[in-house]
Amino acid sequence: MIHRFLTVLALWLGLFSLAFAGQPAPSDCDDLSGIPETPLVHFETQIQPLFSNTQNPSIQCTSCHVKQGSAGLDLRLGESYDNLVDVIALTNPSRKRVAPFNAEDSVLFLAVNCDQPGGPGFQMPGLSGPEDAALIRDWINQGARVEPDVKLVQVHAPGTFPDALGLVNAGDGSGRIFVVQQDGVVRAVSESGTISTFINLNDRLS
Repeated sequence: MIHRFLTVLALWLGLFSLAFAGQPAPSDCDDLSGIPETPLVHFETQIQPLFSNTQNPSIQCTSCHVKQGSAGLDLRLGESYDNLVDVIALTNPSRKRVAPFNAEDSVLFLAVNCDQPGGPGFQMPGLSGPEDAALIRDWINQGARVEPDVKLVQVHAPGTFPDALGLVNAGDGSGRIFVVQQDGVVRAVSESGTISTFINLNDRLS
């Protein structure tokens, strides 16, 4: 009985391997190494809009990938995430559509970044260029979460801003933050963490 079971199991595994052996390896993929990582990619505000290309409706991913659409993949708002993450791809059952932390093994990334994705059989249209593919790469490699993990990191030692009353973003695209202190000094903190005095109103408070 055991011998028969092992024989059947070996036959099944052999057929299973043959079913996937015909999948070609991805080829003619764009080199995205020169595009820096986008930190903390947000699925709904940064990835979903790539599928619903409103600037060019003729090449929207959602023109084909709807309920019971192409490859059984629904990319509409509210449906796409659950249809992508940790779901086996019908076009390549050896891979997941999105394998968190592994863009290079995710059918979604290969399909938008390679001329020959290795299942599906051709590159998916709809993106504006390599920067969009890199954004998908970063989202997947960061864990393919709905919302990115935000971690608080101590940049300056306690007491760096004595008697701080509040802080505000400069709002001018520079990334600076202004820290208002009780003594009338306003500090400017750059994106790199450099501190400088923006304005000193101490003499007007006395």
